[in-house]
Amino acid sequence: MTNTYKFEYEVDGKKFKSPVFIINNAVPPETVDELLKKYPKDVFQVGKHSSAAKGVDQLNIIRKSKVLFIDEPQIDHMLWGHMARANWYFTTRYKINMAEATQLTSYEGDEKGHYNWHIDGGPNHCHARVPVFEEPKHSGEIGEPLLGGTVRKISCSVLLNDDFEGGDFEVRYFNHDGIEDSCVDTIDKFKPKKGQAIYFLSDLCHRVTPVTKGTRYSLVKWFCGPPLV
Repeated sequence: MTNTYKFEYEVDGKKFKSPVFIINNAVPPETVDELLKKYPKDVFQVGKHSSAAKGVDQLNIIRKSKVLFIDEPQIDHMLWGHMARANWYFTTRYKINMAEATQLTSYEGDEKGHYNWHIDGGPNHCHARVPVFEEPKHSGEIGEPLLGGTVRKISCSVLLNDDFEGGDFEVRYFNHDGIEDSCVDTIDKFKPKKGQAIYFLSDLCHRVTPVTKGTRYSLVKWFCGPPLV
């Protein structure tokens, strides 16, 4: 049975809700073990970022990891179900009508693998993607649009192992009640357990700190929908 943690903070007597939603055993241990056996390290590719155009050195400052996009319907079904609960917890009630392919990510300790502060997207038009079309089913036809016009609204990260050092998951946000003087720049640090999922709004600033020993494996998934009007 999954356990859900809802975090609250108090600043000057005012309570604030944490911007993350955590579920224990979101993916069962046996499923995690099977997944890591199925995909060996040598099939992963270097993770990209928009800074890649500025050169490898700039990319390594922001991100140093390897990724593989996988098709695992059973896991996708689990993550969709948990996402619905997270969407309710955030009180956003976003319209979610699709998800991007699940990404398997590795961060190597001997490379100080990390992903610096970044956001995954946001709910507004400025984050909408250009349409990309799948292969057509029949000659002369245009395939169904993939991701076109959608935005990332809710992100998910599932830790697949905990036998490493470093590699904390951190989020950064402002606690406030509409009064400027009460804003508090807050950084929350999480050391997730194997199989634990962290859901958060895609425009929340977050990072993975450098791994110092071993290899950190995780699943990442982005849930998408039409931009807010």
